[in-house]
Amino acid sequence: MSGFQRGYGGPAHAGPSSYHGGGDNRRDGGDRSGGGGGGRDSGPECYKCKQPGHMKRDCPQLRGKARQGSRNTNTQPAPNTQHGGGRNFAPAPMNPNSNIFTPATQPAAAAQTQQCTPLPTEAEAARIIADAGLEASDTISSLQQVQQLGLRVRPGTTNLRRRVTEVITNYVRLNLKPETIHVYTIEYVKRIDPTTQRPVLLTKRIERQAIFAQIQRDLSAMLGSNDTLSKYATDFSMIWAIRPLNDGSPITWSPAQGATVVYPHTRSPIEVESVTIRFLRDIDPAQDVTTLIRSNVVVGEELDDISILTRGLNALITQHIRDGIAATRYTQTTLNKIYNKADRQLLDKSPPEPLLPALRALRGFAISARPGTEEMLINIHVGASPFLESLTALQCIERLADFTTTMRECFSALKCKLGKIGGRNVAITEVIHPPGTDQLNLRSWRDYRTHGLSVNDIGVNVGLKGTFTDCHLASDFVLLPDQPYKGVVQGDQTTRMLEFACKVPGFNRRLIETEGLVILGIRNATGTPIPSSHGVQTDSDLLRVAARLLPEPTVLYHGNVTAGQRQASWNLANVHLHSATPLTSVALLNLTFLTNSRPNLSGLPAAIKTSWTQMGLAQAGTQVIDCTPQNRTPVGNQYEHTMTEFDVAAQLAHLSKAQSAPALVIMPKKGFELYSKIKRISDLKVGRHVVCAAGDKLHNFNETRRSNLGHLANIGLKFNLKGQDNNHCVHDNNLVTILANRDAPASTIVLGADVTHPTASATAACPSIAAVVGSVDDYLVRYPGSMRLQRSRQEIISNLAEMVTERLIDWAQNHQQRLPTSILFYRDGVSESQYDTVREQEIPQIQTAYDAAHAYLSTLLAVPPAKLPFKLTFVVVGKRHNTRFFAQNRDDTFISNLSAREAASLDEGDNHRDAERAEGGNPIRRGPVRYNNFAKCDKPTYTRTNGNILPGFVVDTVITHPFSEDFYLQSHMPLQGTGRPAHYFVLTNQISLSSDELQGVTHALCYIYARATKGVSYCAPAYYADRLCDRGRAWLRDWLMGRNEERPDKKTKDQEFDAYKDYVRDFVDASDYWRPRRDNLQKYGMPRQNPWHPNLDDVMFYL
Repeated sequence: MSGFQRGYGGPAHAGPSSYHGGGDNRRDGGDRSGGGGGGRDSGPECYKCKQPGHMKRDCPQLRGKARQGSRNTNTQPAPNTQHGGGRNFAPAPMNPNSNIFTPATQPAAAAQTQQCTPLPTEAEAARIIADAGLEASDTISSLQQVQQLGLRVRPGTTNLRRRVTEVITNYVRLNLKPETIHVYTIEYVKRIDPTTQRPVLLTKRIERQAIFAQIQRDLSAMLGSNDTLSKYATDFSMIWAIRPLNDGSPITWSPAQGATVVYPHTRSPIEVESVTIRFLRDIDPAQDVTTLIRSNVVVGEELDDISILTRGLNALITQHIRDGIAATRYTQTTLNKIYNKADRQLLDKSPPEPLLPALRALRGFAISARPGTEEMLINIHVGASPFLESLTALQCIERLADFTTTMRECFSALKCKLGKIGGRNVAITEVIHPPGTDQLNLRSWRDYRTHGLSVNDIGVNVGLKGTFTDCHLASDFVLLPDQPYKGVVQGDQTTRMLEFACKVPGFNRRLIETEGLVILGIRNATGTPIPSSHGVQTDSDLLRVAARLLPEPTVLYHGNVTAGQRQASWNLANVHLHSATPLTSVALLNLTFLTNSRPNLSGLPAAIKTSWTQMGLAQAGTQVIDCTPQNRTPVGNQYEHTMTEFDVAAQLAHLSKAQSAPALVIMPKKGFELYSKIKRISDLKVGRHVVCAAGDKLHNFNETRRSNLGHLANIGLKFNLKGQDNNHCVHDNNLVTILANRDAPASTIVLGADVTHPTASATAACPSIAAVVGSVDDYLVRYPGSMRLQRSRQEIISNLAEMVTERLIDWAQNHQQRLPTSILFYRDGVSESQYDTVREQEIPQIQTAYDAAHAYLSTLLAVPPAKLPFKLTFVVVGKRHNTRFFAQNRDDTFISNLSAREAASLDEGDNHRDAERAEGGNPIRRGPVRYNNFAKCDKPTYTRTNGNILPGFVVDTVITHPFSEDFYLQSHMPLQGTGRPAHYFVLTNQISLSSDELQGVTHALCYIYARATKGVSYCAPAYYADRLCDRGRAWLRDWLMGRNEERPDKKTKDQEFDAYKDYVRDFVDASDYWRPRRDNLQKYGMPRQNPWHPNLDDVMFYL
């Protein structure tokens, strides 16, 4: 990063692929839940009167009583003032043809816009620019510069309460830092290119680590490890020293004559010619964050003081942890992730005989330094990850075959794993197997074994790959324990993983305050602070920050009936969907006959009609046409792995009985293999609306069972979206503000974008998938989308202009062929180190898209539409961060029920006390006896103080950026685990939304997610883009799992890897697998690029 937005850390270190923090994997608020067709819950319990249905702040006993000691009362709204050009001040054009508002191009009518929050004066804007360490622009005003760069004008003030509450974070302050940190860079030269005479550098971390270890031995007087802790730390690309290494002259090293550096375990040589360590500069860590961020960039380097300091503190802290923890008790997977070997749980509880469990979850901590608003902070996050058990390689392959799709995944899971053969510590470079066995699925593999495959046919190579000079039987290789598993956990393993990882806030907070601070070296086991031995020491208490509670938006259904939501949740009792066209017929295909267990679904058709009639989705004449075949041949419980796409297509062909009616397909259970095949056929080939449901969720269907009715209502929500209708909408003053200039027509489009990347099991250079969705209606609830393939693992969207063009034209076709004057863009999935790249490469594409959309619309009308300038506010949405909040006051949290599984295992003995300890010490209260779905009998219900903070809370101080507009917002109700708020970071704010307005708009957009009757964990536009990417993953499933039949040519020796990635992307994009329809259609004056059937255009089919 450069300039004022730097300082959010150095390079990311990839850990195990399934690192689960509390509340991750969208288990923290019912994002994917919906329906709620039954009656209303009793709700929370009031701490004042002990009655359910309201919180203490709403208690009738307290009504009319003023709260004492309140702060920031905020009782008067901000004045409505006119400010010069109103909202239309914005940055100067990015190029001479830009259409962005400037004072010269500002329409007179727009100048009368009324502001809910006044814009800063020029003097205030100039001060903001100066505080950020930026130079004033010679071409635009200070106010325009503030808007263009997305700088914070002032923190938000909106608060539902009269007081600002205080919450606990998982950060600690840095109290002690070294007086000076001496920074050095390390350059590893592999060889000199004979053609260009330029050095070829080594970039792999494992190579750099092995070479640096040799340098430490050769230069022990300077870099010896005997005094490492108090002298320096390194990430093998830079060195941070507490004392100077030498007089500042370069340190050079070359391998001794005849000596070689080798990879650990494989002992194969690493090519290296020389290494040079150069002094970069000194950093004073005592400076405040604002001063560090203002520091100038070294010429020709993407290095600044705050980024270097952040990386250095991370290195010093992890060096201290690595030297201080006991290897027998902890294992470290990356520089900043440490796991406790004793805090573990089996993920394979009951493998079929004679197989042994292969996976176990460990809990641990991710520790990292981050800049806050005024000072450097340390974040301590609790998470869990899967690890391999200590088995032979053959035992591991046999067990992994049960939950992987092809044997290639099994073999890939063992690559680079460490183990012992004959007392030697070695690593697997490749698994040796008969030709073609890596493509076999589980059934074929077992058949192959049955027909003569011997254990002697599977071996492991522990020498140089491809040489086969050091090969052994897989049964002789014993894996070392506690090695991370980077494959995909599936089925029951995922359930157990989430049960282990998703712990309530009290548990995680207590774990951080005890074990986490001990690992960090802040406290000893008795809780006493200990002195620092590495120049860095933190506070011994978790940081507390101010938080505000935003009011809930009003959710509206048909006839402007309010949903009556409470704590970000509501249900569909006695309401009609906002707009719904009754279906004339629905096709029903029951595929539960594929397995040996067949749920009784005889009452389902009648229940569908009854339930959906109440929602306005069906009527008296609606037909439910059962298309289930008469001749039903079970396939067995391995149907997902044994059924080909051709087999699934044969089953879906039975839907022709109902012609083109939207279809409900009942799968035996939730499973992505069968689901992806169904969606490939229905979305790409047939162009039919198909909704899938899990049969085990509807087993023994009973119209009076609330869980069945809720599930059926959720299915109804999906069907309504296929008809381009609205399930619900949201009324919020902030939305009204940005949608229109009071009496003017709606003028704002909201866009969302995301990119999803291939997994470790994917085919080499498998492309990434990019998606953009955009609103088309004035309620901001309908979001058709666009999709493109792009270079593997590239986060920046290369075809953004094309996709935004499609979204702008879609919007215009619903608004009298005119383009919007404001664009609110939510970009999901960008890491903090890429903010500047997004600013430079993605934001300009929006101008290109606007120009292209205007050019196309001009061809449709006799009088071309006016090319009005537009305003852009671009917000990055972050979900994969480690910031968590814990409630400090009981008024800030809520009472929740234990799950059926938790309640089924609870009794009044030791188990009850153990459960309270697992709750972080919070008491568990016994409730009335009810039917327990998990135990299948009557059991007492239990409630607990959840510890998560109420939905709608926002934090925009202390732990946020010093100058840029960013905030943390938890918009959902985290019922399981520890809630993870979304992080919103503004890159440009030309619409001039104040902090309060942007937070309010974003909060409201979390309530429009059409598939749920809850506020979701981040704003719907970004969520929709994520869901569209997920649908693309279903279509690309075979490539992502490495079992694609169409194979591109292998990379040649002279081919650059980026060029090969582009070749594979084009190969997939041109294949019938990705785009089975070859009809050369045009759309909006361009070749139609979206892979799905044209019947699904302009529809939110991806939900």
